[in-house]
Amino acid sequence: MGLDNIWAHDGVGIAISGMGIVFVLLTLISVFISQLPRFMKLLDRFVPENTELQDTGNLESSADVANDEMLRVAAIAFAVSRAPQRRD
Repeated sequence: MGLDNIWAHDGVGIAISGMGIVFVLLTLISVFISQLPRFMKLLDRFVPENTELQDTGNLESSADVANDEMLRVAAIAFAVSRAPQRRD
């Protein structure tokens, strides 16, 4: 038992191989993320952002949206407080 099984069944080699695989994959992910801004600039040459579809005329102000949200929260709180309590 214990370390004898690890040594007998090549557990150390498997562990080192696993750590190496994880290290290589994490390095590749890190390189991909670091190069992503360059890729996006290159992609923007071929697929530019379409600004014609952006309509800013119908946007509500953030104060109106916040006020509506607070009214919804208050209505839900009132309904929950008035709901009959179940007694088991």
